Amino acid sequence: MGGPQSQASARRALARKREADALELRLGGATYEQIAARLGYKNRSGALRAVLRSLDRLIEPQEVEQLRRLELERLDRLLLGIWYSAVHGEAQAIDRVLKILERRARLLGLDAPVRQEHSGPGGGPIQHEHLSESELDREIRRLMADVARFEEEGLGCDAAELPPDFEPPV
Repeated sequence: MGGPQSQASARRALARKREADALELRLGGATYEQIAARLGYKNRSGALRAVLRSLDRLIEPQEVEQLRRLELERLDRLLLGIWYSAVHGEAQAIDRVLKILERRARLLGLDAPVRQEHSGPGGGPIQHEHLSESELDREIRRLMADVARFEEEGLGCDAAELPPDFEPPV
């Protein structure tokens, strides 16, 4: 029968389904508060973590190199298709070749990093404000409240007021 292992597997499957649903809702425009209310997460951070876990599972680290090679192959085919026109002086083809080569170089990390220096007003030093831990906590709470308010204003209602069958536009 269903022992502890099968129950744990079933719980994991349900959690993954819920995380996938959270990602779908987010992609559809739902706020994290709405996702939490709809799917039963305790708060917006639970919904946020669910969305991030779901995104992490979309592309496994070992797949990244395969995806990079596939992308390079696509770029090479595009390049091959217009190379002749470009080397024979067709301006539009030259522009396309350069864009393909730029994309290839970025994908392969061939471009040297660009050094940037930042400065404050009038070219002076950047001013830093040092806050205590309690001041930082207060500022974080204030910003989180602002984000929640802006998200609710954008939708026009509180997440708890959403009907159970709410589906954000896809």
